[in-house]
Amino acid sequence: MVNVYYTSENIQTKVIIPPETTLTVFFKLCQIDNFANTLLYTDIPKYYTWDCNLKRFTRRKQGMPVDGFPGIHSTNTLGRMYTIHPNNSECFFLRILLHNVVGPETFPNLKTVDNIVFETYRETCLKPGLLKDDQHWDDAMFEANETKSPRQLLLSLFTIILTSCNPSNPQYLWEKYKESMSKDILYRWRISKDTTEIDFDNEIFNESLIKIDDACVLEKI
Repeated sequence: MVNVYYTSENIQTKVIIPPETTLTVFFKLCQIDNFANTLLYTDIPKYYTWDCNLKRFTRRKQGMPVDGFPGIHSTNTLGRMYTIHPNNSECFFLRILLHNVVGPETFPNLKTVDNIVFETYRETCLKPGLLKDDQHWDDAMFEANETKSPRQLLLSLFTIILTSCNPSNPQYLWEKYKESMSKDILYRWRISKDTTEIDFDNEIFNESLIKIDDACVLEKI
């Protein structure tokens, strides 16, 4: 065990100079590296390795050379960000921006659209034209579903999308994920009837839609 002692001096230092994270170092990298400035945050691991001790990204020395960028090599390494519950609104929308904005150099830069700096990440995401279609919402639903997140998270995510994000085709998202969002209802019905023969049907989907409608009402309050 390592004992850590806090004094007024080192606490003040931590507040004034917060510790570096992979995200803040990514911002700094985008300020000085022309290639990094063309990437999404999740693309970085394909081309750079992270040094935990030095808190910096280093260009990979092995892999496929990238045309037009001498010294840059590409690998199949995938970057992944933790799934965030939509109730944690600002972090949720920050995550969406990091999946869509290339080469951000600062947090305010992430919130800038057409030279206007928005106050929140949510406002930035909902700026007309920034996110051009429903694909980002589909991606968010898909990831939450694939990572075996609790059904309640998927339903909450769909509710946020319906009430705040103005999807152009919510029916498509419902049809694609209705079984996943209704699994807890199906499970409850099978338990109550003591049979596994029950499968998804309109009654189950209707109950799920009622839950979603109730959640939308609460979200707007």
